[in-house]
Formats: sequence, C-alpha cells, structure tokens
Amino acid sequence: MIQRNLLFFISAFLSVAILTSCNKKELEIVQKENIELKEEVNRLETELSDLKNSGEIRFKQAVSEKDKGNYQEAIQILDSVIEGNPDTPIQKSSEEMKNQIAGLIEEQTKQKEDEYNGVIEAASNQKSYDDSIEVLNSYLKKNPEESYKTKVDEKIKEYKGLKNKPPLELLKSWVTFNSIGNPEARIRLKNITNKSVDAFDVKILTFDNYNQPVNHYLYKENIFSGVSQDIINPGITTGDNYYWTLHGHDNTTKIKTVLVRVHFTDDSVWENPNWSQEVEKQRWSF
Repeated sequence: MIQRNLLFFISAFLSVAILTSCNKKELEIVQKENIELKEEVNRLETELSDLKNSGEIRFKQAVSEKDKGNYQEAIQILDSVIEGNPDTPIQKSSEEMKNQIAGLIEEQTKQKEDEYNGVIEAASNQKSYDDSIEVLNSYLKKNPEESYKTKVDEKIKEYKGLKNKPPLELLKSWVTFNSIGNPEARIRLKNITNKSVDAFDVKILTFDNYNQPVNHYLYKENIFSGVSQDIINPGITTGDNYYWTLHGHDNTTKIKTVLVRVHFTDDSVWENPNWSQEVEKQRWSF
C-alpha cells in the first residue's frame, strides 16, 4: 500500500515537472516572438517617420499649406526641406517655391494696403462723422484680423471725437471800431476738420466796459447774428481780415461768441444742439 502511494506521488510529481517544463518553453517562445514583433514595429515606425520627413513628402505638405493660403507655415516646411536636402533637386524646387510665396505675400500685402487706403478715403468723403464711422466699422466686420485694425480703431476714435466737437475752434473774439466809431465784431477761428468749410453761423453777445449787456435799441437783446460764407480749408486759421458791424449795439466794447452751425463744401452740415442754452447762459454778463 505504501509502495503504491509512493509510486503515485512520484508519477504525479514527474507529470507536474514535465508540464511546467513545457509551459516554460512555450512562454520563452512567446516572449521571443513579442520581442521580435516589437523590434519590427519599431523598425516600421522609424521607416514611416523617415518617409514622412522625406523631402518629397514635406515638399507636398508645403504645397498644400501654400494652396490654403498658409504662407508662413509653408515657408517653415520649405526651410526644413532645404536644410535637410542640400544640393538636391528638391532643395532647388523648395527655394523656387519660397520665392513664389514671397511674391504672393508681397501681392497680398499690397492688396490689403490698397483696401485700407480706399476705406480711409471713403470714410473721409462721407457727409457726416456717423457715416464715416459706419464705413470703418463695416470694414472691420469684414476684416476682423487685419493688421490695419489698430489704425482703423484709432480713426474711428478720431471721428467720434470730431462728432462731439465743433469743427471750428474759436480762438479769439474782440471789438474794433471803424472810422465813425461803430463797433465791429471780429473773431479768429481754425478749421480743425479734414473738410473745407464754406459757411458758418455765430451768435455774438455784446457787452460794455461795465461787463453789462448792450441791447439793440429796437429789440432789447444783446444778441447779434453773424454769418460768414468764406472758404476755410482744413487746418487753416482765419478771421482777422473780416468783421461784422454791430449796428444798434453802439456801446459795445466786448463780445462773446457762440458757434451755431457750420456748412461744408460737400454739402454736409454740423449743428450745435446746445447753442440756445449756451447763449442764454452767457448773455447776461461778460
């Protein structure tokens, strides 16, 4: 009985040993195959990478970027092709394409510059500052990423400032007297716009040496309406050579002026919405 059990135990032990030996060999085979497969994958990946980075493939990528309008990306690819393929036909082709792209960039830059200049001119030819601003905003909507955006934004800001500012800057108001002692109102002003003025209206407030209002002897107000229809070109200061004789305001020695309206040669008009309030505020004392 003991011998039988011993024989059984030995037989079982040998079977396990044989099975373990077989499994170990199979595992070694699988591991070896895995190593070989991994090496093959690495080799293929290297070949694929080399293929992707070959001059011909990279050149085609550059062509694709150029056709899409991505000129800077195309130039970067071509530079790498030129550097990696010296003294080869693909290097020559890459250099030729770089020159072609440079021409396209120059043409594109000129086109954008012409478009910008055209928009600025169109804005300056509008009859109102609101219309000028609308022209520039329309340009920005179509070209939000343009390199000229900063300049256009500055121009819009300028027009907004002009919109809320009188186009004629009143620099000085004073009184002279003609040969028979009649007072004459004179004003010096400057056209601060980019358009020519051909008429303007002012209210002239008359005062005496006591700084008191000098009312007209008929209608009892110290308000004189002055109109000029002289041409005042952009940036020009004028006024010293013309005047308004203040008939009916004989004791006037001092004046104030309020700009009411300005007419431009393009038939546009600027109006001071607050002129009556300004007159009422300033008319009572110098």
